[in-house]
Amino acid sequence: MDVFSFKIPFQDRSIDVALIIATDKEPIDIAYETLPLYNEEMLAVFRDDKPFADQAVLPVQMLDQHPMIICKGGYEVPIVDLFKRAGAELQFGFVVHNVNTCLSMIEQGLGTALLPAISLSWLPPGVKAVPTNPKAYRNIEIAVPSLMEASPAARLFIETAQQLFGHRSSD
Repeated sequence: MDVFSFKIPFQDRSIDVALIIATDKEPIDIAYETLPLYNEEMLAVFRDDKPFADQAVLPVQMLDQHPMIICKGGYEVPIVDLFKRAGAELQFGFVVHNVNTCLSMIEQGLGTALLPAISLSWLPPGVKAVPTNPKAYRNIEIAVPSLMEASPAARLFIETAQQLFGHRSSD
C-alpha cells in the first residue's frame, strides 16, 4: 500500500497508527503526524561477475543505465531518491513483490537491486551485497492522526515500537 493511501483512513480516524516508509514527495505531515522509528540501510546486490564487483563501496553512478530489479513494498522511493542524489539515471528492469524472487533473478544475471541489509541474511552463490556511495536508506516512521489525541492502545504501540527499534540505523 502506498504511503499516500493512508490519508483518507487517517482523516476519518479509522486507522489509529501505522508504520510508513518516509518520503519527501509531498508534505505528509498535514494528514498525520510522524515519529522516526528506524533507518534501514539499503545495499547494492549483484552477481560477482559484474564489472563493478571488485568495489567495496559501489558508486551509484556505476549503476547508471544498468537494469535494476525493484522490489515493491517501500523500496521504490529510496531507490529513486538515491539515483537522483547521485545524478545517475535509473533503468527499471523488473518489478517484483518478493525479496527471494529478486535474489533469484540477480543470481540468474537479470539485473541488480538495492535491498535492505536486514533482509540479506542469506545470499545465493555468486551474489554479493555492498554499500553504496552515496548511502541509501529506507526510513521507517510511525504515523498517527494526532499524537495529542492518540488512543491508549496507539500510545502503547508507539512506546513498544520505540523500545524495540528506538530510532536507530541498521548500519
